[in-house]
Amino acid sequence: MATTSIYDQIAHHVGPLTHTSAARQEMAQWRETVPALAEVTDDLEDLKQLVTADTDAVLGALLDLHQAGSQLAGMLLLHLMLPKLRKLTSYARVHHSHCRHFADDDRRAATIASFLTVIGSYRARTKLAGALGLQTLSVSTGLRSLKSGYTVTPSAPAADELPTSDLVLNGLIDARAIGDQDDSITGTQVLDWALTREVITPAERELLARAYLVDDAVLADLAAELGMSYAGLRQRLHRLVTRIRSAVLTHASPAPQRAARPASRALCRVA
Repeated sequence: MATTSIYDQIAHHVGPLTHTSAARQEMAQWRETVPALAEVTDDLEDLKQLVTADTDAVLGALLDLHQAGSQLAGMLLLHLMLPKLRKLTSYARVHHSHCRHFADDDRRAATIASFLTVIGSYRARTKLAGALGLQTLSVSTGLRSLKSGYTVTPSAPAADELPTSDLVLNGLIDARAIGDQDDSITGTQVLDWALTREVITPAERELLARAYLVDDAVLADLAAELGMSYAGLRQRLHRLVTRIRSAVLTHASPAPQRAARPASRALCRVA
């Protein structure tokens, strides 16, 4: 018998939930009091279009409402982030799973629990889709534990910090990942780490540094200097970032241990 993942269960549950009288009444209040949700309806497709039009405003409004006590806003946030959470699931750390079937379920549950932990107190309101996914990944992989009262204060990146909006590395890397005793990891250290382990070449390190570590760097000007199109430069940078991120996750994750074989294989066949 095939099972339905918790992600599918959530997706199927949220639709009918928005059509209840209580949900419709609450969303009517949002239309009157929350500018970003002035056009919200009980149709999830309409909500997705609002997110596409102004991601930070809509997700930020739902985040504010959830942190003010709205369970409906939290469920809508979870629903909207399901595609990203599905992609993050394989990185979640779980323990004591006796077979792959249960390990996959545990990873899904751990990812959702990490996301709910994050949205309970996350304070930044810029680049939210990526930031919430990044923070969820940090918690689910054990790279960062969120304590009560956890806050993130938005601030402009320092000269030698890689902007998370482009490089998406801050939060993925902590002292344990690169062997540094200092909890503050700078963009320079990230690139040096990648260069030392031959994840990137010296030329690629220089390119990343010029793109992200130089004050007032303009990618369009850099692309022209290199004889590249702006889109081509962005694509090249994205590929380098993805390579570094994968290397960090591989380095930070412990080697998988062979689980003890269950007494009966029937346990893994239960679906």
